[in-house]
Amino acid sequence: MGLSQKDLVDKLGIKPASVSSIVNQMESEGLIIRVQDENDARKFKLLLTDKGQSLVPDVIRSWQKIQDEVTKGFTDDEKAVLTRLLKQMDQNLEGLMH
Repeated sequence: MGLSQKDLVDKLGIKPASVSSIVNQMESEGLIIRVQDENDARKFKLLLTDKGQSLVPDVIRSWQKIQDEVTKGFTDDEKAVLTRLLKQMDQNLEGLMH
C-alpha cells in the first residue's frame, strides 16, 4: 500500500520541502523505505518498516495525550465545534494561498 510524498503533502498540508526533510530523516533512521510504484516507475511509495510500525502505538498514545491536555475541560460538543472551526480556518487559509 503506502503513500507517495505528494500524498503526504496533501494530507499534512505542509510544504513539499518540509515533507521531504521529514521523509529523509525517517528513512535515515530506518523508519520508512521507498518502494517503486508498480503502476508508475517514476514514483515511489513510502512504507513503514517494522521499526517504524513498532512506534505507531506510542505515537498514537502521545498524540492522544496532547489532544486530551489541550481540550481538558471541554465538553464533547465544544470539542466538535472546535474541530469544525479549525477545519474552516484551514480551508480559509488554503483559499488565501491560491
